[in-house]
Amino acid sequence: MISLDTNILVRLATNDDLPQAQKALEVLKKLETGSRKALVLTEVLVELAYVMETIYSCTRDEVADFMEDLLAAPVFFLPDEDVVRKVLPVYRLQGEFVDHIIVARSRKNKAEQLFSFDRKLQKTYPGVVVGDL
Repeated sequence: MISLDTNILVRLATNDDLPQAQKALEVLKKLETGSRKALVLTEVLVELAYVMETIYSCTRDEVADFMEDLLAAPVFFLPDEDVVRKVLPVYRLQGEFVDHIIVARSRKNKAEQLFSFDRKLQKTYPGVVVGDL
């Protein structure tokens, strides 16, 4: 298994640098042929969402569609696949991907509540995200 950096996924998603995008595809094909996996850490997905939204002006739907393609491709291994799958439908509707990941990973790790001053997040996850204990 190899781990992928965010810039590899950005090249695949945007094709903004054709030689790098082609190289990324070539490496993924080699992995598939050799029955190896490409590790995609949750931190990489968080950065990917941020870069795609802010630098490439992608919509949440475009980002979520790309992430769903990653989840569907057998060459990719996402350790938090269950968390990402839960987050994508909510992220499509509102908010920032990173905030939804923080809530989902907090829940996965048995936190009863998430203490945050983020009022939008409190409204999205009432009773889960709280501004006071």
